[in-house]
Amino acid sequence: MIYKLIALLINVLLLSGCSSSKTPTKPYSMRLDGSKYVWESGPVAGFIIEGYDDLGPRPKTINIVFPQRKSSSFPLPGLELELNIDSITIGIEIEFGDSLNSGHSSVSFRPPYRSTTKEGMILAYESREAGGYARIVVHEMDARYRGRVSGTLTYARLPGYYYDINTGNVKAAQKPTVIEFFNWPFTVILDQHPLR
Repeated sequence: MIYKLIALLINVLLLSGCSSSKTPTKPYSMRLDGSKYVWESGPVAGFIIEGYDDLGPRPKTINIVFPQRKSSSFPLPGLELELNIDSITIGIEIEFGDSLNSGHSSVSFRPPYRSTTKEGMILAYESREAGGYARIVVHEMDARYRGRVSGTLTYARLPGYYYDINTGNVKAAQKPTVIEFFNWPFTVILDQHPLR
């Protein structure tokens, strides 16, 4: 009897080990709440955003946008990386998220299906939300207009939340939801951000 229980326990452990999901290694992989998720972006774009310090205006932030597949004069963000230039060291992976000193860098995702609440609030995902986290490595960075930037979002864990597009009010998702991104490479030529 004891041997049957041990054999049963071993089988359960072996089967549970086989069914655990592996970390995706293919470029542009995603998981939504632990399950494979497929989303194809439009052509990736990059923008330079200027800030001000004691010396006047200077490049401050780089926006990398993997847009929704819609025609628009400005690509509608799907996956968006907002990178503080001062926090980047070429070739070194940086980490940022809700509990890290991220130098104001963030990763966000706006799903194409625009899930809403009965109050009209829209579902989004963000590394700055509780439990959010991201890692990125920049291989090349010429942080000026028409400069080239390349790198890889190696991993991002983005918790979901709802926001009101008109007021900016935010509230937690009714049911906790998390989207993950694995190995999202990018190479862009920076343009001026049309909205800033």
